[in-house]
Amino acid sequence: MLLDLTSDPFDDVRQSAMQLLMLRLCNDLCLPISEQHASSLCGHSSPTSLLLSLGSCLERSEMLMLRTGRTEHADGVSRLYEILYEHRNFATTLPSLSAGNELSDRYPTAFDVVEDLVSKVEVAVATANENRAKAIEQCPLHGYIASIRCVRVQNLSFRQARIANLRRRILGETTLYSQVEHSDQNYLLTFRPIHKRVFDFLEAIWVLVRDVLCDDAPEGHFPDDLDDEVDLSSRDVLSFSWRALNEARYCSSI
Repeated sequence: MLLDLTSDPFDDVRQSAMQLLMLRLCNDLCLPISEQHASSLCGHSSPTSLLLSLGSCLERSEMLMLRTGRTEHADGVSRLYEILYEHRNFATTLPSLSAGNELSDRYPTAFDVVEDLVSKVEVAVATANENRAKAIEQCPLHGYIASIRCVRVQNLSFRQARIANLRRRILGETTLYSQVEHSDQNYLLTFRPIHKRVFDFLEAIWVLVRDVLCDDAPEGHFPDDLDDEVDLSSRDVLSFSWRALNEARYCSSI
């Protein structure tokens, strides 16, 4: 129910659903393993069951977003990817969360979530460069770009340190997170290529949409590469271009 509400037409409903889901995720993942098992025996859902529900909901939401391109559907997909990213990020400190299911096998770590999103944007940009009409109808860029913005590609070591501190306060654990400096080096080696790919596709998006957005009358501009017989309006072209650039603007802050 809450997962589906992340694609609700009303922004306040989407935000409230996301806040409750993140509270649920933090609460579940901060429980000791024994309490997680006891909770599942009592009929309550576990962090693993959340991942199972998330997988099916994410698949439905992505199909809906690709079909409609609507803002609320793209926003819902980005919020679901944020939950997935946080779950897989916790999995780096709680190995028990990596137990097999389709989504955890596809995304063993948070980095795999980011890499998959970047690859999807690259494919969409390549499609738009080859056939802009097909991209407008089938590959809206803004949903996956918003997802990259939501997961905020940043230094995972500090996120892990924050999680470790939270567990230490709640559970009384005495093991300090002591590998931040080592993780920083891993971060640089791992994420520098991803950052390069992000900035490459941001530049490609600007090249793709600038002829529309920089036109003196963008509301009525129809690019020459689009066939007049294509069932698209200038409004569709403008909406595709503006949403892609708007999300790319926010994504550039990573």
